[in-house]
Amino acid sequence: MMTSSGNWWWLTSRMNGRELSFKKKLSSTDLTRNLEIPNMALHLPDGNQTMRVLDQNGRLWHFKCPRRRGGRRCLTDQWRDFVRTVTPRKGDILRFYYSAADGEYFVELARRSIRLFGVTIYIELGL
Repeated sequence: MMTSSGNWWWLTSRMNGRELSFKKKLSSTDLTRNLEIPNMALHLPDGNQTMRVLDQNGRLWHFKCPRRRGGRRCLTDQWRDFVRTVTPRKGDILRFYYSAADGEYFVELARRSIRLFGVTIYIELGL
């Protein structure tokens, strides 16, 4: 998984000890409002606790994931700032990881895939 921005080494070295909490293909609603979290997400805090979330460049973000009516959860607080700064697009893949060792979260974005000469290629975002 080589990135155009050279984050491959940093990303693979930082992924040690991190567990995938959830993976999601971003919708237009996720980008204009709050990110709706899949029901099968793991290791999310209860209630209104703030999560410390590092992106691929080590930038720190603070998200919350409150429950809405019907039990659905979503990322709030700095999520919209994250979208404005990182500029993900509809169809991009968001992977959200948790590290039990340090109690922090990590977010990774990958561009939607393209087929080139019969090979599927995922274009990584250089955050």
